[in-house]
Amino acid sequence: MLAVRLPIFAGLLLAAGSLCAQQDQPKPITSVAMFKVTPDKMGSFMETMKIFPPVLDKLMADGSLLGYGVDADVLHSGGTNVAFWISGPGFAAIDKSEKAIGDAMKANPEKMKLGWGATDFGAHRDLLVRSVEGKMGKVPAGTLPFTDFSEEKVKPGKMPVAMMLFRHFEKPVLDKLVEDGVIYGYSVDVEAVHTSEPGKIWFLTIMPNLAAKDKVRAAMMAAMAKMPESDRTALEEIEKDVFVASAHRDSISEALIFKTK
Repeated sequence: MLAVRLPIFAGLLLAAGSLCAQQDQPKPITSVAMFKVTPDKMGSFMETMKIFPPVLDKLMADGSLLGYGVDADVLHSGGTNVAFWISGPGFAAIDKSEKAIGDAMKANPEKMKLGWGATDFGAHRDLLVRSVEGKMGKVPAGTLPFTDFSEEKVKPGKMPVAMMLFRHFEKPVLDKLVEDGVIYGYSVDVEAVHTSEPGKIWFLTIMPNLAAKDKVRAAMMAAMAKMPESDRTALEEIEKDVFVASAHRDSISEALIFKTK
């Protein structure tokens, strides 16, 4: 098995070395507020969400923010089902957005009461994540994309290998799909402030529609088919050594509000 793995590890190390400069660049921070909203109250919740775009658009215009949006789950798993996210180049951007949101909330007490009444606050959860890899193409104005999430748990000490696997095998395929307009973009996120078990990592693909998921899968399968059988076998073994298979989860969301640069 060692003889089989050596060529693939050599390729991974070369890939890691070529990306060192890119890894030194600042990585975006995204604040995610997750809510549980019942279907009959979604309209009330979204009326409340409409108070935030005017203040967030100003922050995007002056370069403080990279994007924001509200996503609703397409696949319902019984937990939180709506996410309000704001992305910026660092924590300073999140600080500015929190102040702007706070001001908007104070200026609209009745709409805030309507929004809180639509949610189960006991199920509410916040996340702060950092994008460690990603690329966004041009998203037409007014577009409400779908986002495909793959959540994984990486074993202790294996995060560098997990990222090398992604950068060497999946990233080139996704980059080409972004360039061809098949998908709008992708991101690999980890917690910037750890509120859950260490090792969580999310792989996001932003798509124009659900049909794009078939195209992404076909492109990945085609890339895998080009690999020698020994490399495919080695890759499967390495993945078993890196990820906790039982922790894997998938989800799909659809944007109700979406703005990005």
